[in-house]
Amino acid sequence: MSVRHVAQVGAPGVKVTTPPLGLHVVPRPGPTAELEAAVAGHRVAAVVAPAGFGKTTLVAAWAAQTAHPVAWLTLDEADDDPVRLVRGLEAAVAVAVPDADRTALRRAAASADRGARGRLDALLVALGARSEPLVLVVDDVHAVHGPTARDVLGRLVRYAPPSLHLVLVARADPGVPLHRLRVAGELGEVRAVSLALGADEVVRVAAAAGVTLDRAAGEQLRALTDGWAVAVRMILMGVATGPDVARRLGAVPSSAVPVADYVVDEVLAGLPAPLGAFVLLATVDDVIDPGLAEALVPGGAALLDDCVARGLFLTPATTPDATAYRWHGLFAAQCRVLLSRRDPAALTAAHRTVAHHRRDTDWPAAVRHACAAGDGALAVDVLQAHWPEVLVAGDTTLLRRLCALVVAQGRRDAWLLLAQAAADLLDGRGDPTVFPQIQRVVAAWGPDDELLAQVLASALGSSVGPDGVPNDAHDAPTVDLDAAGVAPPTRALALYLLGRTEAHEGLAPATAAAHLAHGAAAADAAALPTVASACRAERALLLADAGELAVADALAVDLLAADGVRTGALAPAHLVRGLVAYWQDRLGDARADLEDALALAGPAQLAVAVRAAATLALVCHAQDDRAAFERARRRVEDALQTTGTGGARHAVPADDPGAEQHVSLDVLGRIATSHCRTSVDVVAVLQRALVLAEDDEHAAHRMLERALDVAEPAGVRRPFVELEPLLHDLLLEHLRWGSTHEALVASLVAGDAPRRAQRGGWGNLELTEREHQVLVRLRSTMTTTEIAAVLFVSTNTVKTHQRSIYRKLGVAGRRDALRVAAERGLL
Repeated sequence: MSVRHVAQVGAPGVKVTTPPLGLHVVPRPGPTAELEAAVAGHRVAAVVAPAGFGKTTLVAAWAAQTAHPVAWLTLDEADDDPVRLVRGLEAAVAVAVPDADRTALRRAAASADRGARGRLDALLVALGARSEPLVLVVDDVHAVHGPTARDVLGRLVRYAPPSLHLVLVARADPGVPLHRLRVAGELGEVRAVSLALGADEVVRVAAAAGVTLDRAAGEQLRALTDGWAVAVRMILMGVATGPDVARRLGAVPSSAVPVADYVVDEVLAGLPAPLGAFVLLATVDDVIDPGLAEALVPGGAALLDDCVARGLFLTPATTPDATAYRWHGLFAAQCRVLLSRRDPAALTAAHRTVAHHRRDTDWPAAVRHACAAGDGALAVDVLQAHWPEVLVAGDTTLLRRLCALVVAQGRRDAWLLLAQAAADLLDGRGDPTVFPQIQRVVAAWGPDDELLAQVLASALGSSVGPDGVPNDAHDAPTVDLDAAGVAPPTRALALYLLGRTEAHEGLAPATAAAHLAHGAAAADAAALPTVASACRAERALLLADAGELAVADALAVDLLAADGVRTGALAPAHLVRGLVAYWQDRLGDARADLEDALALAGPAQLAVAVRAAATLALVCHAQDDRAAFERARRRVEDALQTTGTGGARHAVPADDPGAEQHVSLDVLGRIATSHCRTSVDVVAVLQRALVLAEDDEHAAHRMLERALDVAEPAGVRRPFVELEPLLHDLLLEHLRWGSTHEALVASLVAGDAPRRAQRGGWGNLELTEREHQVLVRLRSTMTTTEIAAVLFVSTNTVKTHQRSIYRKLGVAGRRDALRVAAERGLL
C-alpha cells in the first residue's frame, strides 16, 4: 500500500508503519523471547518502561522477525481526538492485511456512523470475520490523555476479537482497564527490569558503536546507568577504547553523564509546568514519599501520584513505608544537575527540607542533605545524636564518611575527633595512644567529651590505657557516669562500652551486667536501638557465661526475632545461641548460629569472633568435617594474631606459648568453654568422678550425680558426650546405683548407640535404634510406663520392643537380657 493511500485513509505513513531499525541495533534474545511469549500466550501484551529504555526498538525488532502479520500505529497528542484515533487504527490495519481484507474493512468503515465508537465497532466486527491472526501494536499510548480517546482504547482492549492480539507500548501503565485481563491471566507484561541492559548487552552495544569494552567495563557502565539504554549510548559516544576504560567509567559520577538534554526534551518538556517543577525538587533525594512530597511542595502528594501514573522513573522502594518510591538513580542525578543550574537556592532549600524530613527515619541521609544544604549546625545535631549507633554496629566506613562531611562544614567538635579516632582504631588503622592525647585536649571542653574520651580509651585502647599504662595493669576503667552535662547518647554509649569492657576483661561480672542493663535502658530513652540491642546481646553472653543458660538463650532469641538491620551488635546474641546449642549437643543448630556470629562480628567484636570460631571448630570436629574444622581453626589463629582489642588478648591461654602459631584442639576447647561456669563445673566434676571411680565407687557415683544436678536443668549434654568413652561404664552402673536423673542418664547412654555401632560395638546383632534405647533403660529402675513416657510411645510399644529384644538375645527376662547384652558389648 502506498504512503499516499495511507494518508487518504486517515493517517500519515510514518504513523502506521513499523519504525525502521538503526544501524547499531543489537539483538536482545532475552527480552525478545519474553515479548514473544507475552504476545503468543495472551490477548494483550503491555510493554511499559520510562523514556529511553528501548521499548519501541525492541517491539520493532520483534515485529521484523515474527511470523505474524503486524499492524503498527504510533500515537501523538493529536490522537486525543477519538475520530482521528479510530481512523489511525483503520489505517494501521489496512497496511498490514491483504487487499481483499482491506476492501472489506473500507466497506465496514463506510457503512458505520461517523462517530468514533461506531467506526471502532465496525472495525472490530470486520477483524472478527478474519480467520488469520493479526498483531496490532499501539505505540506511545502515554501520548493520549483525553477521556474519549482513552475510552476508544479501552473499548479496543475489551472487545478485540480472538484473532487480534494487541501490543500496547507506553511509558506508564496505559490508562485502560487492564486489571481484568491481568486477573484473568490474559495480560502479558514486559517491564523496565527486563528492558534494562545487562553487562553483556552493554558490551555488545558498545561493539556496535565501535567501542571495545571488556566484561568489567561493561559491568561498570551498567552499574553507572542501571541499564538505561539511552544513557549507555550517550556515554559511549564520548568514551575512547583503552586499557583503563573500566577505571575511567568507574570514575564517572552520575551527575556527569550527558543525558540532561534528553531528560529536558523527552521527559520534562512533555509535563505540565507545575509537575515538571515538582519533579526537579522531588528528585533531590533518591527516595520520595507523600510526606516528603508535601513538605517540598504544597499538594505534593497528588503530584507524586501523577508522577507514578505517568511512569516517571519511579519504582516502589524497599522501605518500611509502603507508600515510598525510589527514583532511577541516574535520572534523579540529572534532575539535580538541572535544578542546580536553574535555581541553586531552590536546590539548597530542598536539601534542608529533606534533612529535616529524614532525621528520624534515615538519619545518615539527613546528615548528607544537611551538609549539601551547607547547614553544619543541623548536620552536627543529627550526627551527634546517632553516631554511637554506627560505631556499635561496626560500620566504620559510614561513620568516617559522615564525620568527614561534617568537618568539611567547618566543624571541629571534640566528639568528631573522638568518633573518627574510634573508627580508625576499629578498622585496625588507628593508634590507641591517640585517646589519651585527645583526652588531654578535650578535658577543658566539657564533661561530655571528657567522659567519652575516657571510656573510648578504656574500651578500645587495646594494650594502652588512657594514662599510657597497659590495660593488663588496670583493675577497671574509672569513669564518672553521673557527671553533669553528659548528653543521653554519650551516656548510653559509655555504659555499653564500659559494661562490655568489664565483661570481656572478666573484671566485675555483676557490675558489668548492671552497666549493660542501664545502658540498654538509656539507649532506649535516647532512641538508639542498635546500642540498646548491643547492650542486651552482651548481657545475654554474660548471663550464659554465668550459667543462666535458659535466661540468656531467651534474651538472645528475642533480640534476633526483632525486626531491624543485622549488624555486628547482634554477633554476641548469635554466639549465645551457638554456645547453648553446642553445650546441649545440638550440633546442627550450633553450627548455623556460630557461622552467623562470625559473619556479623567485625573489628569491634574480635573477642566474640574468636570464641565463635573456636566453638565452631569443636562442632566441625565432632561432625568429622575436617575441612570446615581447619577453616575455623585458621580463623582463630588469624584473630589471635590481631592486635587491637583486649578481648582477643585474653582469649589466648597464657600457658600456651605456641597458640599464635598453631592452636591445638585442647586450646580451642578452653577458648570455647572456659568462660562458661556451667560447662566448666560439669567437666570438673565429671573428671573428679572418673578419678574416684578407681578407688571409691560410691564417691564416684555421688560426684556423677552432682554433675547431673548441674547439667540437667540447663540441658547440658556435650561434656558427657565428649567424655563418653571414659564415662560409659560409670553411667551404666549409675542406672543400677540409682539416680534422680535416670531419664537423662539413659538417654546419654542410648544416644551413643550410633557411634558405638559405627565402631563395631554391636557385632552382627541387628537391634534397632529404638530397641537399644529400651534396652539401656531396662538397666535402670524405670518401669515400663516410665520408659514409654520418656520415649513418647505407648506402654504396649515398649512391651513389644522388650519381647523383640528378649527373642534376639535368646533370654526370657529383663535380668538375663541385661547380662547377655553386657557380655556382647551392647551396654
